[in-house]
Amino acid sequence: MDSLSHLLALLAPRCEVNLHCRFGGRWQAGHQQMRSGVVPWHVVLRGEGRLNVGGQTHHLRAGDVVLLPHGSPHLMESLVEWGPGAAGGAPV
Repeated sequence: MDSLSHLLALLAPRCEVNLHCRFGGRWQAGHQQMRSGVVPWHVVLRGEGRLNVGGQTHHLRAGDVVLLPHGSPHLMESLVEWGPGAAGGAPV
């Protein structure tokens, strides 16, 4: 057994899928700081979006998997611009 497999066997991690989202158009999904031991994760199955975490913005596209090992607060959002100056105005 390789080292990673051995470590995973010792830790016995488990996974919960508590939300399956389908977004289109303009959208945002904010996530608060998670409790210790909880690692939020996201998978982009189709399309594109942005992840804002720790003051940094990351472009996500289909096939990307995101793990936030410290449970950091973060915001997932569409690539469609909104707010003052954007073509569509404020979010609905």
